[in-house]
Amino acid sequence: MPSHQQKLTLRRQEGASKETTAKANDVHPPSPPMSDTIQTATTEQMAKDIASIYVLLKETSETQESKLNAIQTATRAVEAKLADMVTRISNAESRLDFLEDTTSNTGFPEGCEGSDALAFVRNTIPQLLKVDFPGGPEIDRTHRSLVRRKPDVHPPRVIIARFLRFQNRERIMEAARRLGQLNWNGHRIMIFPDYSKLVTDKRAAFNPCKRLLHERKIKFSLLFPAVLVLKMTEGRREFTDPKKAQDYILSLP
Repeated sequence: MPSHQQKLTLRRQEGASKETTAKANDVHPPSPPMSDTIQTATTEQMAKDIASIYVLLKETSETQESKLNAIQTATRAVEAKLADMVTRISNAESRLDFLEDTTSNTGFPEGCEGSDALAFVRNTIPQLLKVDFPGGPEIDRTHRSLVRRKPDVHPPRVIIARFLRFQNRERIMEAARRLGQLNWNGHRIMIFPDYSKLVTDKRAAFNPCKRLLHERKIKFSLLFPAVLVLKMTEGRREFTDPKKAQDYILSLP
């Protein structure tokens, strides 16, 4: 049996042991359970992943919206151009150009129509084409082209006539093809359908070629929409490129 002094010593040792344990716990607090640490890390990673996904979705949405807006803008532009083309085609179906050739003594001279271009064309067409129109051809309106009038040494401006009936227009075109060369008071007259601006510009690009061909007395024709056909002794040559056509003409002996 331990003596009183031994018991006292043991109690002192136990006290010292408890004090040491307490100090150790103060210096190194107990770690949280492993499961809590893993759960916290997983939650933080999920939050980061969700944030990244949100940013990606937002960027994708903005990109798609931008592309959609661009497509809508392009579609509206195409629709506007189509509407304009439909209007031009509709007008062209009932219009004719009374065109001049490349020299000043062709086409209806400036001012010959007087103050009433519509009456002039209505009265002149039957005589020019030798076609009878009971009551005269039905014309909606007639005017010179809107370009500025040039000095008399230049060809006269085109006279444009719009007919109320498509059948009248076709009958006039058929008569003009049948007769070939048309003359009015010593002036050569040419009749063509009124083309859209795009076609007109393409055909006008061949004007330098036409002048060269006239100078060299080479027969040619300009087919629709813009095909230059040369009638050579060695055969027929066709050009859709004005530059290539001009180079070929210049290379001829």
